[in-house]
This record gives sequence, structure tokens and C-alpha cells, in this order.
Amino acid sequence: MTRAIGRKMLGSRLPGGALCCLLAALCAPAHAGRIIVRDAGGRPVAPLEAPGKRGAVLLFVTPDCPIANAYAPEIKRIARAYGQKGVDFYLVYADPSVGAAAVRQHVRAYGFGILALLDPGHRLVQV
Repeated sequence: MTRAIGRKMLGSRLPGGALCCLLAALCAPAHAGRIIVRDAGGRPVAPLEAPGKRGAVLLFVTPDCPIANAYAPEIKRIARAYGQKGVDFYLVYADPSVGAAAVRQHVRAYGFGILALLDPGHRLVQV
């Protein structure tokens, strides 16, 4: 039942597992504290703090993930649609072996247009 409701809410065709990751990111616990990571340009970002926003979605990806790459058009569509409704979207690269240059190239290659974050210490993963 939850899966059907979630799909209807997001209006997407994402597989159930990906949908669960999306919805889980919207439910970060209040005790998570202030988490700051760096974007692909080296700037600090606190993605779980969204003053004036309805929420934040963290999409955990890797440059070589065939599923994330295949769903790039759908990810962009959902980010655009919900960005207009006050929801922030972030691509999170948690693999410590993936550097900022590779992340920038991946974002550019797939035209994500979503802020990319590096989380080599898995601070966001553990939320």
C-alpha cells in the first residue's frame, strides 16, 4: 500500500527500493544534528537544514551506477516538479574513491542540474 501511495504522490515510475530511499530522506530524525558536507565545488552545505523549505531529498548515487544513470531524466523531472513546491534535491556521492572532478563530470554528462554533495565520511548515510 505504501509503495502505491508513494508512487502516486511522486508521480514517478521509480522502482520500490529507490522510492523508499527518496521517502526516507524526507524523514531525517530531529536528533541528526547539524551535518555539513561539501559540494562538488568545495563549498560547505547543510542539506538537512532547509529553512523556508518543505523538505530535502537526498539521492545517493555513483557515477557508474547504471540505475541512477538510466533514471537521470526521471530524477530531473521529479526534482524540477518538487523544487517548485519547496523541496530541495541533492545528489549525494558517498563513495570515498569518487573525487570532486568525477562528480562534476557525472553531473555535467547527465545534465542533472541538482546540487551534488560529497559524503566520503558517510555522515549523511548514517542519518
